[in-house]
Amino acid sequence: MAKFTGMLYSEIFSEFDKMKNREDRLAVLRKYGNDNVWFKEFLNYAFHPHIRFDITQIPEYKPSVDPAGLTISTLNNELRRLYIFIPGHPKRTTRLDPKKESRILTTLLISLHKDEASLLVGLFKKNLGVKYLTASLVKEAFPTMPWSVEEKKVDDAGKTTTQIQKMAKDKRE
Repeated sequence: MAKFTGMLYSEIFSEFDKMKNREDRLAVLRKYGNDNVWFKEFLNYAFHPHIRFDITQIPEYKPSVDPAGLTISTLNNELRRLYIFIPGHPKRTTRLDPKKESRILTTLLISLHKDEASLLVGLFKKNLGVKYLTASLVKEAFPTMPWSVEEKKVDDAGKTTTQIQKMAKDKRE
């Protein structure tokens, strides 16, 4: 059993956010990702350029008011079921009916702590909203992630992007 399964991902990212430098942020990712395969898979889902979710829209839901750790479920518990929203996943049988998808998502979101529900919405949108959390940092923390980060490039507007960011943008367009 993973050592840190009781810790909410929002708490891990809060600790990550408090770190002052890259090395400390890497240490936080490794501390939790090395002991918890589902946290590492969450990061994979967030940054793998070919993993997309079949979510047509995020349903309206009432965020949980339960204190952290006292909600019905956690992202750590629910991550293993997210395959139902990933096209082409080997466990997925068919695409969900939009009404059923909305019901499942609503139930899932209200079962999580409000901060974890927000992270899940960010995961679906491929934008976790965690400052300093990048594909290159995750890849540095876990070199065996099944994707790569190419060298940074500067576009015509002077904006620096990685190949992964470019691929993600191309997929959205």
